Amino acid sequence: MKVIHAPLEIAGQVGLICEFLRKLGIHSVGYNYYQTYLDYRKIINTDSFELAKILDAAIQEYDLFHFHNSYTFWRTVGISR
Repeated sequence: MKVIHAPLEIAGQVGLICEFLRKLGIHSVGYNYYQTYLDYRKIINTDSFELAKILDAAIQEYDLFHFHNSYTFWRTVGISR
């Protein structure tokens, strides 16, 4: 199983979930579009434009999308489908 967590990291939650899923043998990756001084390192820090660029590939690649903090790709990057 492949899991993607997006689009916002708050208090290290996404990084911790990804870390523990990986320990269980689950491919897990997290993205954070909002940069802060906290410099989260267990996930991929990006911006909303780069996050929009990976959307189509992510839909093909990942089995499960876990959206955090009531955001999705659409609300975050302004995609309308």
